[in-house]
Amino acid sequence: MCVLLFSFEIQVHTYDEIGAIYGITRERVRQIENKTMSKLRHPRCTGFLRDFLDTETAASSPCWSAETVKAPRKFVRSLGEQALKTNLEIPIAIGSTYEDEWPTADKNETSQSYEMVEAVFTNLLLTANLYNFQQSFAYSMDSFYPKALIDTIEETLGKDLTPGHIEQFWNTHLGTFIERLQLTVGDDISFDRIGQLFSALLAERMTDDDTITLTIPPNAEDRLSFIGAWIQNGSLIINGDVGDNAAYKAKGLAEIIINGNAGDYVGAQSAGYANVVVAGTAGDMVGYRAGGNSAVIVLGSSGDFAGSCLHGQATVTIEGHVGEYCACELQSPYAEVKVKGNAGAFLADEAASGVIVVAGAAKSYSPKNGFTGQLYIGGQKIQTDKSED
Repeated sequence: MCVLLFSFEIQVHTYDEIGAIYGITRERVRQIENKTMSKLRHPRCTGFLRDFLDTETAASSPCWSAETVKAPRKFVRSLGEQALKTNLEIPIAIGSTYEDEWPTADKNETSQSYEMVEAVFTNLLLTANLYNFQQSFAYSMDSFYPKALIDTIEETLGKDLTPGHIEQFWNTHLGTFIERLQLTVGDDISFDRIGQLFSALLAERMTDDDTITLTIPPNAEDRLSFIGAWIQNGSLIINGDVGDNAAYKAKGLAEIIINGNAGDYVGAQSAGYANVVVAGTAGDMVGYRAGGNSAVIVLGSSGDFAGSCLHGQATVTIEGHVGEYCACELQSPYAEVKVKGNAGAFLADEAASGVIVVAGAAKSYSPKNGFTGQLYIGGQKIQTDKSED
């Protein structure tokens, strides 16, 4: 069930009823609701919303929950007014029990029901020839992911397969899928291929309205590479530690949040307005060759070559410390690298331009002769006519 706000009145409807009102499928209603709930649970909202909880509930609830809120008319009016001001033509969903009822797609939009597609997709993956899965990337050397299996999925399901199906399989069956792969190919298992498979499927299907959450299973912690690679739209939230090349070549308006640690090359070659956030630490080459207006943020420390070879107006921010060769070979005057901690040797090595700010100390710095950018270390602007140990 969902609660809709029509002007200042509350009406309760099922997914089917909402879909009929707005001419969309039950799955689309669920996606809209899921994204709205994610935004309302953000810390920026929970402080305000907690004011509307009664004292007993607020004391026992660390995070706001739609089921426990006694939505007063003042709160309903404020949301209704906001919806009217922005001319929203989609429902604002603020409560649900959708966990027990996966929606069925509209026959006018897809040729197969949501549940049928889910069953077929699960069967294709769990009954796949896993040795061929392991080797299939070799059939097309210009393709990172297992092309043979991708082709089979595309030919069988096409656009009927949604990001919701992929999210459901990942969070329900990925651990089992990996166990079968390990039993089949042993030590030759390629965790890269697993990450590439699902990232390629998501990249092809995610839209700006999608919010997908993937939880890394225990048998794949910090081993799955290319998670979030090639994503162009929507928000992808990853819970757990990931391997190398997370958010590789993310672009467009993609938002990728990693609630854990990341390996090397996180956010490498990202572009457009992509936004990549790592809540933990990261390995080497953070944001390598990122461009456009993309931003890569690491809330912990990172390894060597952080923010190297940036171009366009790309930014890399490291809240902790960085290793050697940070911000090396910057060429664009608009590229920016910020480090809240200390930097290792060879800071800004061979950089010709850009803005480089290290709040702490740097072991040494070595920009190009004729460096035209700005270099700050420990709050002081550095004259770059010579390097310093």
